[in-house]
Amino acid sequence: MCEDLEKKSESSYQQSMLDLEERKYKIELLRYEDDQRFFKKNFATIITCIISVVAIIVSCVQIHISDATRDREITISQFQKDREYNLAILQFITKNLDDIFGNDVSKRDRIKNTIIAFSPEIASQYFSRFEASSPPDKKLFWKNSQEAAVKASFLISYYGYHIDKDAFDKLRKVLSAQGYNIVESNFYKDNAPHWFSKESTIIYYDEQNLNFVNQLVLLIKAQTGITFSIVKSNAFKEIRGQEQRRIFIHYIPAK
Repeated sequence: MCEDLEKKSESSYQQSMLDLEERKYKIELLRYEDDQRFFKKNFATIITCIISVVAIIVSCVQIHISDATRDREITISQFQKDREYNLAILQFITKNLDDIFGNDVSKRDRIKNTIIAFSPEIASQYFSRFEASSPPDKKLFWKNSQEAAVKASFLISYYGYHIDKDAFDKLRKVLSAQGYNIVESNFYKDNAPHWFSKESTIIYYDEQNLNFVNQLVLLIKAQTGITFSIVKSNAFKEIRGQEQRRIFIHYIPAK
């Protein structure tokens, strides 16, 4: 009797397991049919989404390629410009060799200013060569000319806000007299633009220019008594290719 009960119990257990497996199979089958119906019903939408994603990826790739192409064009254009300037300067130098290495300081000064005005970015390279080739009594002149060329090669935007207008103008004149190339100057009496710094600041973009900026800070402090903050920014929104030569000065009252 006990054996019959055990067999019956085992048989019942096996049947329960079979029923459970059958139920599981039916649920999976229904889920599969639902998935199939969903896929068929939304086939067009799914395809549209896939095409949209592919289009976005292609657009991003095209933008990247476009940016790379534009950067390459800027580099080539700058190279061609420098090459043309070099040729023009070489012709100018050839015609004025006697004055470059001569004793007349006024003529040397005229040549220095002409080359700086023509191409300050590459002027210091020539002045370095003149210094190396000059007799001892003329080396200092061309060494100082290199410093003047470096100052002139930077494009400085100078802004003031809520400070004395005379103090603003005085600093601008001092910077210009020292040979700094101020290409833009704006004074805001009451309302500063949203991008204006909260304290007197010098903004630069190329790490190689930090030493130049430090010297500028010392000069400005000597004139104003204010120690300007130094900020290296990556958000350059001006003409591409000018990052290496761009400096912004924000001048506001000391707190």
